[in-house]
Amino acid sequence: MGASGPARQLVIAAYTITYAALLITGARIGELLGPRRTFLAGLAVTRPGVRGGAGRR
Repeated sequence: MGASGPARQLVIAAYTITYAALLITGARIGELLGPRRTFLAGLAVTRPGVRGGAGRR
């Protein structure tokens, strides 16, 4: 893609920080709501996006 070494490192760092923040947040929500309710909430959030893109070409 033509990105330099430092640019690639910056992108990787940004993805890593974002992933870590979401992982910690998800773990905390799991502690508060319980694993089953957290899983069902995750399904409720992601399912409309999956269904909306499934029928499009």
